[in-house]
Amino acid sequence: MNIWLPVAALLVALWTWFRLHPDPVVLSRRAVKTGEFGPLLTALDRIRPAAQPTEYHRVIRNMWYGYHREEAVRVAKEFARHHREAPVAQYWLRQFLEKEPKIAHEHLDERFLAEFHDPCVAAKCGNCGCH
Repeated sequence: MNIWLPVAALLVALWTWFRLHPDPVVLSRRAVKTGEFGPLLTALDRIRPAAQPTEYHRVIRNMWYGYHREEAVRVAKEFARHHREAPVAQYWLRQFLEKEPKIAHEHLDERFLAEFHDPCVAAKCGNCGCH
């Protein structure tokens, strides 16, 4: 039996899967380089809702530790808009407010914070997670 036909079919299936489901962290690197966040945010929206907070966290953490804080706060803002109730979304808002106040105040106005920031939830979160 010819093994190459199933291998080729598997490669086409994998290629198709990765084209339809790109890794948000890879897209975040592209967004940082180009300034275009549409593809990244679209990819995050396509993830099943229960998994979105984890993916947003991965993207923001990657940007944060790469010192792309301006870009990270833009993603964190969208994260809070879509998942206000997620403790990790509140954690990132608090991180920006405490560690990068200038960037935070350039991107997170008082109206946004009043609607989407919950300091009580944010206070329960730290580097080791939320409790």
